[in-house]
Amino acid sequence: MNLPSPQNNSNNDNLNTIMTPSLPQHDNPLVQAERKIQLEVSRKIYGYEQVPGLPMPLASNTAAAAEALILLKESDWFKGQVENQLGIFVNLKIWEILSQHQQNNLSFEDYQNQISQISKTSLFQELTSSVDDLENPLAAISALADRLNRIETASEPEFSNLAAYAKVFNLYQTPDITGIWQDDKIFSSQRLAGLNPMAIQLVSPDGKTGVSWGAIRQKLSPAISDEAVKHFLGPNASFSSAIAEKRLFVCDYAALKHAKAAPDALGAQKGQILLGPIALFVLTADCPVPQLAAIQIDQAAPGQTDNQFASMMAVAATQPGNANKWILAKMFIQAADINFNQAVNHLGETHLVEEAFALATHRHLALQHPLYILLSHHFEALMVINKLGQLTLLNKEGLIQKILEGGLSGSLTLIQNAYAAWEFADLDFPDRIISRGLDTEVLSYFPYRDDGQLIWDVLKNYVTEYLRLYYKSDEDVTHDYELQSWAQELASAEFAHIKGFADSIQNLDELVTITLRLIWTAGPQHAAVNFPQIEYAAFIPNLPAATYTPAPENFNQGPVGDADLLKLLPPGEQTSVQVKTTYALAGFHFNSLLDYYDKLDAAPRGVCKKYHDILRNDISKEITARNTQREAQQGLLPYPYFLPDNIPNSTSV
Repeated sequence: MNLPSPQNNSNNDNLNTIMTPSLPQHDNPLVQAERKIQLEVSRKIYGYEQVPGLPMPLASNTAAAAEALILLKESDWFKGQVENQLGIFVNLKIWEILSQHQQNNLSFEDYQNQISQISKTSLFQELTSSVDDLENPLAAISALADRLNRIETASEPEFSNLAAYAKVFNLYQTPDITGIWQDDKIFSSQRLAGLNPMAIQLVSPDGKTGVSWGAIRQKLSPAISDEAVKHFLGPNASFSSAIAEKRLFVCDYAALKHAKAAPDALGAQKGQILLGPIALFVLTADCPVPQLAAIQIDQAAPGQTDNQFASMMAVAATQPGNANKWILAKMFIQAADINFNQAVNHLGETHLVEEAFALATHRHLALQHPLYILLSHHFEALMVINKLGQLTLLNKEGLIQKILEGGLSGSLTLIQNAYAAWEFADLDFPDRIISRGLDTEVLSYFPYRDDGQLIWDVLKNYVTEYLRLYYKSDEDVTHDYELQSWAQELASAEFAHIKGFADSIQNLDELVTITLRLIWTAGPQHAAVNFPQIEYAAFIPNLPAATYTPAPENFNQGPVGDADLLKLLPPGEQTSVQVKTTYALAGFHFNSLLDYYDKLDAAPRGVCKKYHDILRNDISKEITARNTQREAQQGLLPYPYFLPDNIPNSTSV
């Protein structure tokens, strides 16, 4: 798997002025007064704004403009975004022209002529012109959004077979998944090493870890019986025995049953309560990946108890029938998976929840505060990319409305519901793994967990050593009035209102935990739920963002042909939009984890460089070796997304 190369952003002009960190209580009265004035100005610039449909506060236009101005002057962020858009535009234009030629609508001479004309189009000319010279930073953001929104194919190529979806890759390398996506083990591996590693849970007797069998059993169709387990574990096996042995796992998309697709959404579910599929997996002794045992395409909506409809919408690995029935069922799972991941895990629980922390950091920590200096690198470009997202994703003509099953209103409902249950502790990586029942004793193969733990441990040591440079005791923490003001605003119902966040920080251990969770979410967690899109979502049959035929009322009503699968998948126009969105969101890396050490004062520079080198040497070597072993086993996927060079410092794309 190849990922985009990071942009070299190490020679910024602001490196010549490195701020000397200090805690406010240790400064003299004059400096303390200067810090106070500085923060009063910052609070006027960095204001909160409530965006319609979103439950969390976001940054005002002035806040985004202030950050955009810095990016325009001091980095290549805008240039990198434009270059990425240019690649997307040219790739899709080549696909459009090539499709016309292959359908005999263009002679080879006309094909060559149209290819040569791409560079003369107005949008190509705009994309190759610089956006850096715009004086108004908000105009620069709007220009990026406008150009991205205009990148679409002018016609709809026809798909004669599933393989034709791979013809969209012209400038880009064809993802590996295109040759293996139909394999059941590859499907299962994507729960552990794909775009959404957050859905799978252990099924336990009582739900103390993972999810309880009682909660799952009452949703399941009678068509899903112990036979699904016996097929993998032997004639004496049952659901009960599999649960007792910690061999049963589930992906339950019940959250989608609380959302209704927009009436004008694309796909067959428009105007309806979204499908809530369930997939069951069984862990066998001869395979480290839990194997797909049964799929139920839908479940009863909240308040409904009649589950008879589900008996016709369920299929198990043991049931006879053609292979396409199984593939069809998997496509419904994939569509649910990407809809939830894009709305909640990606947009809601990285991009959007971080913004309040970034705002509070500007509003309450002076420029020379050591925590501000640290977090500024991990919040870089966040407010600009989120403002860009409002212009390209979160509107009635935006990309969410054009590709996702639920459209804009359905996706907003998913975000609202998830945020209502979300608390600050949910940003804790190890705790979330444990709560889902997915420790190493249960699953030996879980790259997101295993590689993530390596990164988490290094970041924890880094944050601890960095903060101890300034906080020599717990009293230094409690006496830091800027830090305490920061915590108060984050906990305040009037401003950030971060649930589960205490309005004061009592000791260094608490501060380390808070800081670690923020850096993890901004860098590694966002990388995990964003960058795999290119491998898994750009090839549409593997991960369609919407389904275009209704769920089958009965899997036993005759065979499913290739034509039926094609009807289920997005047509040409929506395919181009999904590909465009995939590369727009995941085709550009701004920087890489802890590469900012040369922007720090002498003491923290040494600490940062130390852990930067550990990441680049020890951790990279370990993950590379693990991926070699993974690729050597059939059905296992490698996981390049936690290689340190592939993790940006911030949620900057």
